[in-house]
Amino acid sequence: MLEGIAFEQKLVGDAVMAAINQPFSEYIVMGASKNNLWCQILADVTGVPIMRSLTVEATC
Repeated sequence: MLEGIAFEQKLVGDAVMAAINQPFSEYIVMGASKNNLWCQILADVTGVPIMRSLTVEATC
């Protein structure tokens, strides 16, 4: 399930990067980002470094 979510993030992220014609330098994550395995799966699948937010929870 985690890999499926990561691949969906890759699809969306790749589309946004193509639309703005610029690669992301990093993803900033929060919430479930406490889980090292999840962060590593996301980084491996997307090819984008993962940075943890100092804020635990926030809204858009």
